[in-house]
Amino acid sequence: MAIVNASPDSFSDVGVGQATADRVARALAALDAGADVLDIGGQSGITGVPEIGEDEEIDRVLPVLRGVIAERPEAVISVDTYRPAVADAALSAGASIVNDVSCLLHEDVARACARHDAALVVMHTKARPKVRLQDPDAYGSDIAGEVTDVLRERIARAGELGVAPDAIVVDPGVDYAKTPHQTVTMLRDVAPIRGLGRPVLWALSRKDFVGALTRRPPQDRLAGTLAAIGHVDPQAGDLLRVHDVAATIDFLAVHAALSGRTDTAPDLRLDDDLRWSDGRAGRFTSPAPTGP
Repeated sequence: MAIVNASPDSFSDVGVGQATADRVARALAALDAGADVLDIGGQSGITGVPEIGEDEEIDRVLPVLRGVIAERPEAVISVDTYRPAVADAALSAGASIVNDVSCLLHEDVARACARHDAALVVMHTKARPKVRLQDPDAYGSDIAGEVTDVLRERIARAGELGVAPDAIVVDPGVDYAKTPHQTVTMLRDVAPIRGLGRPVLWALSRKDFVGALTRRPPQDRLAGTLAAIGHVDPQAGDLLRVHDVAATIDFLAVHAALSGRTDTAPDLRLDDDLRWSDGRAGRFTSPAPTGP
């Protein structure tokens, strides 16, 4: 799942073009790099910044969504929103997933998903959207267990509101209403979350906990992000919400081979043109035979 920001204040899009055409181009590039899903968001999750209006959020999201669909009608698109009107507008325009970071604060989001036969991502948080909660006493000793209990109840409620059971994805809410220490503690024990029996969306890319551990700014957190992805060990059906699609796919290819999830052929070889990065391919290979 590639992150496509349609807001001007994302911490990860500093210095890049903000026109709709620029955003559509980045989305198409993510698909070309191998992304299976695009997650388009019109409102940054940055706290301390006022919420924008629903109409403004829709006006940010729909041009990007429509631009992508015009070029790639087969694209699977998620809308990152917790607002029913935005969800409904995006689903009507061709999105098929709603990524709700509010822990289903507004139940009409689930109703919209049910109406459109869309998938719903339910994320854990204890705080309202755009509110920063960094309380070291917010959880007991079993953070993963507490998160799982809330998600279990939210799964049940989404089902009551009409969302198909196999259309519900859970997200443990990395960094949301959690200190870096609390996030790390939760991620050390992902078994309870997996025990819910639902696909998991792992939103680990460039997160605060990675920055706290590595002392690096968002743009320099790729190595830490990949380490976190390796730790949670994504399973079939899971989603990885990332900024760096190509690097993540390379990581997953090697991880799958080394873990035995994919086979490697006995004749696996490195192509000569991949041995060098400066055009020296073939320099040290034997010449082809010229005679009988």
